[in-house]
Amino acid sequence: WHTGVLVYGKEYYFGHGINIEAAGETPFGRPHEVINLGKTHIPEELVQDLLADLSTSFTPESYSLLYHNCNHFSNEFCTFLVGKGIPEHIVGLPEEVLNSPFGQLLQPVLMQMEQHLGNVGSGNFDPAAARPSPAQEPAYQPRSHSPPPMS
Repeated sequence: WHTGVLVYGKEYYFGHGINIEAAGETPFGRPHEVINLGKTHIPEELVQDLLADLSTSFTPESYSLLYHNCNHFSNEFCTFLVGKGIPEHIVGLPEEVLNSPFGQLLQPVLMQMEQHLGNVGSGNFDPAAARPSPAQEPAYQPRSHSPPPMS
């Protein structure tokens, strides 16, 4: 799974740092599933402040496919926005895979893949440059993208 968070008309996700794109314009294409967790009543200025704080722990260097990925970012961001995280079956997938016999065999390969997959996006979120958009109805929808089929 890849997840991002849609709030105030912008989509935020974690890859090579925190990224911001127009809704639906990420490198991952159209989402496989959209899960509406509710609406936030947090003003956009505070959302930008939180993202600035999160950007210190969600850095390109901190990315880990298994332990610190886009799902962890989305979960933490959603918890702040609406008081609940993304579904456990998404956040817990790496642990579930690693706890299986096949996952134990696959772990070294997945660890090698981290270097390549962690570099998706440009880390283009700049808290100093982020400006609130004109007054809008607060809206929030997390976006989830399933991985492409393996051949």
